[in-house]
Amino acid sequence: MIPENVAAAANNCEINAVMEWLAAHPQSVNDVDSGGESLLVLCVNESYDGIETNQDDQLELVRYLLSQGADPNLSSGSDDETPLYASCGSGRAHPFPHAQLLVACLLRAGADPNLKVAENAPLFSALDCFLGADEGSWILPVVAHLLRYGASLDNCEGNRSAEEVMQRRSGVGPSWSRETWNFKLLRF
Repeated sequence: MIPENVAAAANNCEINAVMEWLAAHPQSVNDVDSGGESLLVLCVNESYDGIETNQDDQLELVRYLLSQGADPNLSSGSDDETPLYASCGSGRAHPFPHAQLLVACLLRAGADPNLKVAENAPLFSALDCFLGADEGSWILPVVAHLLRYGASLDNCEGNRSAEEVMQRRSGVGPSWSRETWNFKLLRF
């Protein structure tokens, strides 16, 4: 089990503290804290509200953890979130512009773009964030990365396709023409 002070360091992206602990416990890179969260999930769950230096620290810690063997597909925490799912927007109400860097890093390390959390794929997390945020355009590069790495447009939320998710969330029913649907989505 990850000690509380190390879990807090991972959540605050204090790379030196995490590196020091992992140097003494290299086999524990995928262990979890008392809340069931891995170091990688603790790190990506913090978005830092746009403070650039902390975003750099976050990306550096993610890269370090992956280089030490952190599993980018390990579900952890009370929501059983994967690091990729959490990085794709998962419930974020404010812009998280460097999410695309985290997502790209996790995908390059082998994160599965179709691994579901509670019946929802990472693409659902990104689309849900895009459609639910006032300033959602920051998430579009995340969607592009997911699609480039093979995210399926089918079964995005349960058995709903990405198109059905967008129709349902945007209030545009399937009886509308594709041109009207596209126009409505462009207004976001």
